Amino acid sequence: MAGALLTVEHLTVQFGGLAALRDLSLEAREGEILGVIGPNGSGKTTLFNCVTGLYRATGGSIRFGAPAADVGRLEPHEIAERGISRTFQTLRVFPNLSVLENVLIGLHCRRRTGVLGAIFRPGWVVREEAEATRRGTELLGLFGDRLLPRIAWPARSLSYANRRRLEIARALATNPRLLLLDEPTAGMNPTEKREMTGVIRTIRDRGVTVLLIEHDMRVVMQTADRVIAMNYGVEIAEGPPEDVARNPTVVDAYLGKMTDRA
Repeated sequence: MAGALLTVEHLTVQFGGLAALRDLSLEAREGEILGVIGPNGSGKTTLFNCVTGLYRATGGSIRFGAPAADVGRLEPHEIAERGISRTFQTLRVFPNLSVLENVLIGLHCRRRTGVLGAIFRPGWVVREEAEATRRGTELLGLFGDRLLPRIAWPARSLSYANRRRLEIARALATNPRLLLLDEPTAGMNPTEKREMTGVIRTIRDRGVTVLLIEHDMRVVMQTADRVIAMNYGVEIAEGPPEDVARNPTVVDAYLGKMTDRA
């Protein structure tokens, strides 16, 4: 069994009198796709926000890497430099930049070029820019012909599904060891969702551990190696996707509610 890449222990987040996370502990193992499911308001995105430094936990610890280092008090850009990247439930592309330029922004934290280099453009800067363009094009190619033919288009002209793909490509441009995907198939049709499950598995096969928030259980079942279910800020089940989906507590808290609304 692979060792833990991310270890969350006794994580608690309070917003006034509301506990968004309550004594939550979990591990994301090197090389796995870990699904995180639960009804709206269960604390999934709050967990992501703590891991990536957008929220400060009230209590508990977040350790990342080998040897494990505490990242719970680092700034978001410092966490990205350590090797954690993410997408957002609400799209965050730069609408007036081209598709390629959006990806190049993700590469910025891995480049050496500063102000003087950008002004005088010595040979190593030109080579670095060429390599960044090559890498950005390669990442866009993960999605087949969905983005490459539109590489020079402004991001605002893309469909909703393509903006989601672009956000994933930009997150991968930071060269993460751990990628957090927040509902990557939201708004996609069944064909697009099948494509995305293949992309997520390809990302894992390239050596990136994936933490996946997803409401569509079919996507979770087809993608995740292991699943954690949350409700009211606590873990209520953990295990293989098939076992978690049949867990009575999960059915009552999450899947059952969806059935009731159908």
